[in-house]
Parts: sequence; C-alpha cells; structure tokens
Amino acid sequence: MKNQPTDFWQRGLAQATRQPLSRRQFLKTLSLGGAATLLSACIRTSPREGGVPGSSTVSEQTQSEQARSEETFPVVLPPLPYAYDALEPYIDEMTMRIHHDKHHSGYVSKLNAALEEYPDLQGRPVITLLRDLDAIPEAIRTAVRNHGGGHANHSLFWETMSPNGGGDPSGDLAAAIDETFGSASHLRELVNDAGLSQFGSGWAWLVMDQDGRLDVMNTPNQDSPYSGGADAAAWH
Repeated sequence: MKNQPTDFWQRGLAQATRQPLSRRQFLKTLSLGGAATLLSACIRTSPREGGVPGSSTVSEQTQSEQARSEETFPVVLPPLPYAYDALEPYIDEMTMRIHHDKHHSGYVSKLNAALEEYPDLQGRPVITLLRDLDAIPEAIRTAVRNHGGGHANHSLFWETMSPNGGGDPSGDLAAAIDETFGSASHLRELVNDAGLSQFGSGWAWLVMDQDGRLDVMNTPNQDSPYSGGADAAAWH
C-alpha cells in the first residue's frame, strides 16, 4: 500500500439515506469493500460495545453522527478514531498521515477561509451548505463544494473503517443488499467497478434514495451525495 498513488484514496465507498434512523442503522451494519478490494478488510461491520483500542462505542458513533450533522463554522479537523498505523497492512501509516493531517486538514482550512467573509452562512451546518449549493454565493460556491465536500466525505470515511472491520452485513441492510444486488459479494464488484470507472479522482458510493432503494453511483473529485439531496456517510 505504501506505493499506492494518491488517486487510490479518491476511489472509496460511502452510504447515503434521507432518513436519519435508517442512516444510523446503515452505518452500524456496514461491511462493504471499498473501490480497492483491500479496503474490504478494514470496513467496519458493526459498532463495538467498547474495550477495543482504537474503536468507538455505539454511543460515541451516534454522538459523532449528530456532531457532523450540526457542524458549523469554524469547522475543525476530527481526530482519527484509531491509530495512524491501525489499518496496516491494508493502509500504511504514512498514507493515513498524509491524507488526514495534510489533505483533510487542507479542506478544513480552505472551507473556513471561504466562509470567513460570509457571516450569514457561518451558522449553517456544512451538510446544509452542501445540500443547497445553488444558494451559496457564486464567488465561493466552488470552494464550498470542493472543500466542504472533501471535509464531509473524509469525516465520514475515517469512521466507516476499523482495525477490526471486514465481513458481511447483517439484519435489514443485508436483506436490502441481497434483494437489490443479489449478494454482498456482487455489491463489492459493483462498487469496485464504479470506483475504477471514475475518470481521475472521485468516489464510489452505495446510496439509498427517498423510497428506500439502494443503488451504486460515483461522483468526481470531492462531490458529495449531500449535494444531490441525500444524507450521507462516507469512505474515501
């Protein structure tokens, strides 16, 4: 993994739904592989009840989700929920440090800079800004789209991986995946294909629409499903 190009990180997996309760369940049972098959060994399958170093409890997960949905200016770089080397050998420590401490940190600082002269936007959650980009002044719209999306996507991405991840989903999510895609294995193939077919950098996503239907899609650069009207949780 140490020789993987930067674009490897631009091909990830996320899940989205417009319904908060469903989204929480979605996150807690997620176990799908990323655009690179190696990520499937790191994806968190379910919340841990505590006691595992570098892991989060159900309560901490719920609090984190709520914090993300309410985060306003000035946004801050969230700490990794595990050690930088916790995902080795799948993702090495240097890669984690570069993408968290430099790339993600850059999105945070540039988003804050874009919002600094717009006090009327500073009280709106980042997710709200992304949901209504047309309402953002043209002078900073691209910056909010790119850096707000990069921040939101990465904040979710870090939390959907775990040193104790892997396996297949269970419960309602597993049933929905089987009904829509036939199996979790086939879904992984579709997500991999979506990531690899994205020209340049971008994301591969597992999404849930308003009617509760699952689908796989990709977005370029740091575009987020929030901008398409969905609530999202992400991997990068």
